[in-house]
Amino acid sequence: MQTPDELLLAARASSLREDHRQALALCVAALQQRPGDPQGVAFLGLSLWRARNFAQAVDVLQEALKRFPAQYELSLALLESLRHLGREEQALSFAATLPESVRSQRALQTRLEELQVSVAGLRPAATVQETLLSLHEEGDFETLERRLPALLRDYPRWHFGQTLLASCLFMSSGRMLTAQSLCIPSAAEPAAQAEGVVRRQMRRAMSAARQRVMQQIGIAIARSPENAHARELLIRTRFEEGEAIEDADVAHISAQVQSALIGPFPLTPVFDESLQGMVEFRRIEPASIVEIPAPRSVGARPLDLTGAIGPALLCARYVADAAGATVCAGSDIVLLPNGRVLGDNLTHPLGELVNYHFDAWIVMGSVSQLVLRELPTDSVPGTVISLLGAAVRFYGHWLLDTLIRFRSLEQHPAAATASLLVEDDMPETHIEALQLLLGPGRAIHRVAKGRCASAERLLLAGPEVFFPHVLRYGAPSLPSVAPSAVGGLIYLRGRMHAAVGGSRAPRGSRLLVRRRSSTRRVVNEDLLSEMLVGEWGFEELHPETLSFAEQVRRFRDADVVVGAQGSAMSNCVFCTPGARVVSLCSTFAANFPSWAHALEQLGVGHCFVVGEAVADSHPLLIQRDIHVDPSQLLQALGQLGVPPVQ
Repeated sequence: MQTPDELLLAARASSLREDHRQALALCVAALQQRPGDPQGVAFLGLSLWRARNFAQAVDVLQEALKRFPAQYELSLALLESLRHLGREEQALSFAATLPESVRSQRALQTRLEELQVSVAGLRPAATVQETLLSLHEEGDFETLERRLPALLRDYPRWHFGQTLLASCLFMSSGRMLTAQSLCIPSAAEPAAQAEGVVRRQMRRAMSAARQRVMQQIGIAIARSPENAHARELLIRTRFEEGEAIEDADVAHISAQVQSALIGPFPLTPVFDESLQGMVEFRRIEPASIVEIPAPRSVGARPLDLTGAIGPALLCARYVADAAGATVCAGSDIVLLPNGRVLGDNLTHPLGELVNYHFDAWIVMGSVSQLVLRELPTDSVPGTVISLLGAAVRFYGHWLLDTLIRFRSLEQHPAAATASLLVEDDMPETHIEALQLLLGPGRAIHRVAKGRCASAERLLLAGPEVFFPHVLRYGAPSLPSVAPSAVGGLIYLRGRMHAAVGGSRAPRGSRLLVRRRSSTRRVVNEDLLSEMLVGEWGFEELHPETLSFAEQVRRFRDADVVVGAQGSAMSNCVFCTPGARVVSLCSTFAANFPSWAHALEQLGVGHCFVVGEAVADSHPLLIQRDIHVDPSQLLQALGQLGVPPVQ
């Protein structure tokens, strides 16, 4: 019987005679006698290469080079195997790791020169790639989708471009949805029935979008089988579709995001029977449907109301009590001790619209399961109310989503003495608003970014409306996205008016609200200010310079308010019945009609002035700067019955 060394010598001789089948058989026999033998692995890799079995050769040669780093013959074999598999860029990356003494040898140098010529035709110039990456980072997926197909026709083996297109399709999957497919036929339809219809329509549309994404990912992986980013996209897309994933998949995502992970956890609606004994809840009001009418507006161009008016879903109001639940700074998710998670926006019928990438705790999301970051957790004794969330730092979300939940929370007997969990970097104006709403003396626990809090007993109330921080890119306007909850706004206005005290002056003021922002700016605001302040008796107001209590007083005492639609105008909820509000906006209506309708229900007259959007000021139309015609602003004031100053 031949020894392993004799078998390897015989294998080398067979290989030189080009009897590759015999050489492979002898290498395998040697490794069976001496498993893992470095010489045997090296001989096997070279034999596979000479037999032109390049796919298997790559794996074996990479293993052999761990034992014999930069060995010339092994390096040449790996370089050629990668080239034959169409993985030229990977071959060049490998060659760059070799010492100059190896790279300078004639045969290898010749192969490198051939590779460089080949790769030059594989992809566009570096400046083009940099531009495309910038578009991706800015979220301008519409432009990316227009430019990438033409480039991929010119460079069909450009695997980075194929992966970038897959990522673009994944991130902008909301563009597969239409307002018509998700509309509610009638406000008279039972809410539960409407929710079921919307959920099914949403599921069908998003499943179709994910199939398109997976087809493109398949192309990217075929071009580059070891493409880690393409594999990540595939795992994420399958996870969104509700498929089970393996531990190896979680480990891959963990490596990509460079964070330890926990999960997957099943995502469960708070009303689900499976939570009995873990969550006690009381339904205060059932879900309902309201009709959002077309708002009053003036402008050279009409407000685009596609998908922005019509029947809208309002959420069921509830208050719940959970023992041992965990929450996270910057997240809307509640993790229960039994391994289930709650997330009201994701379990809403429109939950597929939620862009969960902006939630600090979620790494992989869907409407049925979540994978979360493993984060340090602090224990909080007693009964607490969590005011943590993905959007709570934003003033409009804090007022119109978070604070109005106390209308439901106050139905729980333990709410009056519960301590509060807030974000550690919460603006002080937010804290002042909270203290004004609830009164002094509440214990407040601040939760730092990147940390969780486990509550002995957690009280929670769901949102009155579906108002996620960010929607999927390309999602259409829908009446059910952030419709204003009139009952909650009435509650908030009444509580804040009572808290600041005093009474409204008989003759109200006229306010021009100016905002410091990098988006949605009125480019001719100075001109409008000259007209309104100089001729119409307005005064400029910069809300960010005032305490929260002073903001409440100023808007309560205002007779007329003019300003660009945005967070600062959320203060109009504090206007007294009879006040008039003019909002300056672009043609993109979004949820603005719902806001206008809510103000009208509060007794506040409202009119939009539709300005001309400034092209290229922002990829998203809703965020673009605008130019407002002064005559149209005066027309809006006239429609609301605002007279000139006498």
